[in-house]
Amino acid sequence: NTTYNYSVTQKSGESYSWLVSNGSIVSGQGTNTVGVKWTGDGLGSVSVIATNANKCIDTLVLQTLVGGVAVKEFGKTSQFHIYPNPTRGQFSLVGENLNNASVVVMDVMGKVVDKRGSIQGNQADFSTSDWAKGLYTVIITQGDAKETKKVVVY
Repeated sequence: NTTYNYSVTQKSGESYSWLVSNGSIVSGQGTNTVGVKWTGDGLGSVSVIATNANKCIDTLVLQTLVGGVAVKEFGKTSQFHIYPNPTRGQFSLVGENLNNASVVVMDVMGKVVDKRGSIQGNQADFSTSDWAKGLYTVIITQGDAKETKKVVVY
């Protein structure tokens, strides 16, 4: 089982908190470089939250394909956006074509934490006050099209 290293440029006074889905952190939590062992084929992600001395936060999320699993691409640019991301308390999912879409939000273990049947309008607001800190997957489905987004709760 190979360890893969991921890093960000280290900046003086910053602290780093890493999150991984479909794998585990084996070294480096709290530093600017983390070692990850992937647990299985499929989609995985590595996220880092960098916090400076003034409590300003920056987030980077890398989605990766582990192993040889093919992923169907729909061939269009993202039409949905999440803000603020990272978030503490709530976030909004917005998009011109969000009307009649369904949305499922899952934690890194695959547990559904929120589910919406048919969105009306171009925005849906989600409260994260009862969610644990971490990385969440937001799956938007509209007809036969599906888009996946990530949101970090801190």
